[in-house]
Amino acid sequence: MQPIERIYVANLASNDISVIDAVANAVVATVPVGSQPGGMAVSPDGSRLYVANAVSDSVSVIDTASNAVVTTITVGAGPRANMVMTPDGTRIYVSNSGQNNNSVSVIDAATNTVLVTVPVGETPGNMAISRGGTRVYVANNLGSSVSVIDTTSNTVVATVGVGAAPAFLVSSPDGSRVYVGNRGDDVVSSSSLSVIDTASNTVVDIVPLGMLGALDISGMVMTPDGTRIYLSGGNTSNSVFVIDTTRNELLSVVPVGSDVGASPGDMVVSPDGLRVYVANFFRQSVSVIDTSILVEVAIVQVGLLPGGALVMTPDGARMYVANVGGNSVSVIDTTSNTAVATVAVGRSPRNSVLVRTAAY
Repeated sequence: MQPIERIYVANLASNDISVIDAVANAVVATVPVGSQPGGMAVSPDGSRLYVANAVSDSVSVIDTASNAVVTTITVGAGPRANMVMTPDGTRIYVSNSGQNNNSVSVIDAATNTVLVTVPVGETPGNMAISRGGTRVYVANNLGSSVSVIDTTSNTVVATVGVGAAPAFLVSSPDGSRVYVGNRGDDVVSSSSLSVIDTASNTVVDIVPLGMLGALDISGMVMTPDGTRIYLSGGNTSNSVFVIDTTRNELLSVVPVGSDVGASPGDMVVSPDGLRVYVANFFRQSVSVIDTSILVEVAIVQVGLLPGGALVMTPDGARMYVANVGGNSVSVIDTTSNTAVATVAVGRSPRNSVLVRTAAY
């Protein structure tokens, strides 16, 4: 029996989650949650979805079989960024950046309670977890650092200084490196990529990305084999920066979006690593980059202000683009690079995840 695939879309302004059936391309449920939902994490078996509510200072736990909230967990102030879960699904880590909270809440999935609150650096945001689940890496945006949390003791075992305004992190497939995209401060520090050696918790390399104010990193992905990193150049660069991780060098800069002001942002890489897809926020489009030649090979028109995360099916056949200004999700056929459906969702969809479960 084929597993069921559904796309869960967090709607920031309507305070709910739209549930899209990936076969019918239709909303099958709308789940009310807390105020300003954003970050989400899915249990390994797909039975639970955890939703961080930034203004409610809480995490809603959704049973994906009934599409109902089964409990709400109070966490620290302002859980606005992504959440990470240990590979066994027993712990969920939530960064809290509001009201100088500067902490990470650790949730026990069995009891749906906060086990401990871990103090970290200033204004924690996005996180990454090691492949084995033994370490969580937290980007402290205003602290220009990464906090390293040991998931056994749930304590910070290292604080690693990186570039100004670290915003995105990815862990290499073998767990030996963590790559940190630093936005820079437009005054002293330009945008850069810091390379952390996870054995020593030290920065072993820095890859410069642009002049002061030239690059506002808005997205970051790694190919499945870990040999390349792609960073979208936000407001001014209108490009995607390609890093060769075998040498930690800038390999190429790929123009996208057809003209100045496209503001490339959220990205996703295909499962085979042959294509990278980039949402152009101000051009209502998604650029398709061929990774073998590092050229934009197609532009797919989607809805208004695409930028609420890009999600791809495991086989790479379909991609879902949340359109923040259009209150919709565009469905792209990746073979023809065309939008085959538009699904109306809640107001201001800002994040989405794919959930696979066994047939009910």
